Amino acid sequence: LVAMLRTVCAMPAASFDALTGSIIAFALDTLYPALSSRYSSSPAAKLASLDKPTTTTSNSTSAAAASDIADEGLYAAFFALLHTLLQRQCRELVSEHPSPAVVGSFLGMMRVLLASVSVDLELTREHVAQLNEMNEKFRLYHRALFKEHMRVPLVLALLDLLLNGLSHLWDDLVHTLYEIVRVDFELLPRLVQAFLEQRGAGSILQAHQSSALQQYFAGASDLPSFSLRLEQFQNDFKVMMES
Repeated sequence: LVAMLRTVCAMPAASFDALTGSIIAFALDTLYPALSSRYSSSPAAKLASLDKPTTTTSNSTSAAAASDIADEGLYAAFFALLHTLLQRQCRELVSEHPSPAVVGSFLGMMRVLLASVSVDLELTREHVAQLNEMNEKFRLYHRALFKEHMRVPLVLALLDLLLNGLSHLWDDLVHTLYEIVRVDFELLPRLVQAFLEQRGAGSILQAHQSSALQQYFAGASDLPSFSLRLEQFQNDFKVMMES
């Protein structure tokens, strides 16, 4: 069913536009709550499982593993559908006056996407790829709607992933962060401040340390320098928080 809905949503014909709202409502109100209650993997758990030796499993354990694989496959199919729906709705957002229904459904899907960042390494990679594709096609990161509702929570989520040591996704996450913040580089100190507050750094760091961290990205106007400053920020933040 999910694969069929994705096929329908990927059709370019305008005749399918009337179905989009109903499919989004079904995906967000029915599919996602059912799936999110069953799927609990995390990057840390997945990475830890890579180091575990293979052992003989019982029939019940094998059945549970098979169920987990099926759940993961359905979860991946759901987000493939969500990505297709986001692309379709993003085309509507570039119009001069998008309808309130389009705005509401797009923000709803973006919040689901944001909530699932870090649930799965490969899924997170696909999320950031989709976000960057929408930016390339529709200048998503430049849109007032994105700036007002999604920029801060998305930047904080990506920074959190990077500081949690997801080196597997370093290039993908850094590139996405750079594309988002390059729209308004002057906002970086405020974004860093919001990140420090989210991490509870106010009660640990001294004022001059917080101020120094907020200024780390001054002058980092290209991707190589931004990546270097981000790596320095990651290292120094950890040292400051542990000292």
